Amino acid sequence: MASKAFPFFDRSQNATKFFIVLFWALFIVCWYFRAFTHPWASLQNVFNFKPFVQPGSGERWAIWEGNLAAAATGFWCVAALWTCGRPVRKWLLLSTENLALGFCLDLGLGFFFLNMFWMGLGLTGLWFEPLWLTGVLILSVLTAKNLLSLPWGKLRFHFPQGEWPLAQLILAGTGLVYFGFLFLQGLLPETFYDSLNYFLGMPHFWLFQHGITDYPTHLLSGYFHGGSLFYLFAFVLGGTEGAKILSVLVLGFNSLFAFGWVKEKAGFLAGLAGAIAVLTFPLIYLNSWAVRVDGLSTFVSLLFFYCTGKACGEKNSTPQKVWTAIAALFAGLALSIKPTAVVPISAAFLAVLWQWGLPPFKRKFFWAAFSGFGLLEVGPWLLKNAAYTGNAFFPYAISWMGGRSFPAAGYARLLGENRQFLPMDHGFASVLTLPWRLSMPLAGDGQWIGPLFLAFLPGLFLLGSKDAATRFLMRAALLSFVFGLTLSHMLRFSLPAFVLSLLLFSAVFFTQKGRGWKAVWTVSILACAVLFFGDYLDLSASYYDGAGIWKGLESREGYLERKMQNSYEPLVLWTRDNLPMESRLLIVGDSRGVYYERPYLAQSAFDEPVFAHAARSAPNAAGILEQLRQLGITHVVINLPEGLRVSKEYHQYELRPEEWKRLDDFFERGLKPVYFKNFQGVYEVESRLGPAGARQPLDPFSILAPQAYDFLADSRSGNHEKAGEELAELTALFPGDSYWQKQKELYFKARRGKDLPASRD
Repeated sequence: MASKAFPFFDRSQNATKFFIVLFWALFIVCWYFRAFTHPWASLQNVFNFKPFVQPGSGERWAIWEGNLAAAATGFWCVAALWTCGRPVRKWLLLSTENLALGFCLDLGLGFFFLNMFWMGLGLTGLWFEPLWLTGVLILSVLTAKNLLSLPWGKLRFHFPQGEWPLAQLILAGTGLVYFGFLFLQGLLPETFYDSLNYFLGMPHFWLFQHGITDYPTHLLSGYFHGGSLFYLFAFVLGGTEGAKILSVLVLGFNSLFAFGWVKEKAGFLAGLAGAIAVLTFPLIYLNSWAVRVDGLSTFVSLLFFYCTGKACGEKNSTPQKVWTAIAALFAGLALSIKPTAVVPISAAFLAVLWQWGLPPFKRKFFWAAFSGFGLLEVGPWLLKNAAYTGNAFFPYAISWMGGRSFPAAGYARLLGENRQFLPMDHGFASVLTLPWRLSMPLAGDGQWIGPLFLAFLPGLFLLGSKDAATRFLMRAALLSFVFGLTLSHMLRFSLPAFVLSLLLFSAVFFTQKGRGWKAVWTVSILACAVLFFGDYLDLSASYYDGAGIWKGLESREGYLERKMQNSYEPLVLWTRDNLPMESRLLIVGDSRGVYYERPYLAQSAFDEPVFAHAARSAPNAAGILEQLRQLGITHVVINLPEGLRVSKEYHQYELRPEEWKRLDDFFERGLKPVYFKNFQGVYEVESRLGPAGARQPLDPFSILAPQAYDFLADSRSGNHEKAGEELAELTALFPGDSYWQKQKELYFKARRGKDLPASRD
């Protein structure tokens, strides 16, 4: 019976704990949003687009057709995953009355099956178009058969009769708005740097090689690319937009799994609250606007946590072994997506030992299953690296394992980027203030997670739980944060722990007696969702500006040319229309190669550039040409504006004068300019060195020299004395280059004009 003084509480409820948490949550939320802008005015800018040329009806239909094709591709891939995973789950007798959990397990098992299949074909070099089309046809027939066999007539969806029907409607409506806006973002061509360089760039390179082969110029090829294989089918069939729609649906899977898991523990409303908390969580929501694997890694990690918890809770030996084996499969799958999955896996192992209180090797099947089944997904990637780089763990453990190396500066930069957030150099104070700096904007980390985590974390530990599975998950979440932040300060690497915490909040608060905890948690979720959405609108209007695509007023090519200004889209259009299909490109100054319709080699910012290495290792221009011929390069594509920035930031072209002379000589005698506009150029590689002849107007390698960047920066800032010294260095390094001679004349002419008395005309 409810207390008269506190109607939200049962008489056995500890009101003191509630008011402590309520005060803390209000303080955190108010403090957070007091300096947080919410530009709802961007709502009118999100859908505001005026084309330069009004498209005709045929063009508009073509744009809409592309949007529909991308959406259909994403949903077809989900159906194919379900088709592959459903019979596996049935064969394993993993039955569940919770449809959401069953569907998510089907997707996870289907993902495992298809990844193993395409990885096997990739490592044997069998990625050919007829095989892709045959696979699509077979999966389409099986999917149609499975869909028709479902009891559609018996399926009914309705909100269950229970408490707070209005809250159920509002939560569901919030989810629809968020998912709808996310779906619109997925229809836009991809422009995110990491996706084009890494998550899609790597499989795009392999497609031209008809399989998973060595990529000698790209450090990131040594990582595991299970997540890239997940997006590969959608990428092949629907381009970057198809892959983005699949990324959108992955966030839907996370939210659906949260609903099913929390519903199983605390009821329908709790499940709905957990699902919306996950869907609106900024760190995972914004990651889903691009083709990134963090959401996918989180989804598989949640499946791993769930199955591990089931294995620990089963008393019967046979079901326990089945759940253990499936948990091991998901552990290996998570590692194949992102090696940082070692964090949640290690945390779960220690939580299991903490739960059991047993010697580590007493339950032999548990550890044998994780050793054997986990290697099914990770093993092929280790073998690939061992074969191509001489180090199964490349790019890690090079000092121990040997094999291919990469520049020390690149390795230091790679490690530095994992430590650039949340500085921990203030002793014990850094540890004490870490939760605050994790959550507060501009308090040490630019990554956006919002206030909910910090606001309700004390409540989780104040209340605790008597349920063994929940205690296991709480321990696993806590250990995941400790291990994750020790490994890296990038919060997206700890994303599974954040999402697991949101699930635990929902489950624990909704199992409390009385309505207080439920009301505060639900209202907080909805309030943050409303306040965050203004910033999502602003980010969309500022960085994506996709109304032209959504309204059918702008083509895919037009969008890319507009949004990737001063980048490589003009080069893509020129190479597509003018170079033979068999051309092999070396991309200089950029690492994004996804939209080039030719085989290519690119590099990450952590690698030593091909020409920098050649200038250091080759004795002359002929040696540089020979290195290009060994790589099979026929054309060099140079994006100077991007290359100028990256070269300076990553110290890529810090060469000696004699090394610059080799590059300058090679440019004059070994490269034939075929296109140059707005400091973007395409050069044909000559079959042999020609005679020294007429100079071209600009040696592109001279722009990559650090002196060029310094000269531009100092001349703009008014540091004319320093700029003059740098310009003198450039003309000395490239004495025959008419471009820098002309710049020198213009610069000193302008300087003389500025030094004249103001009264003279």
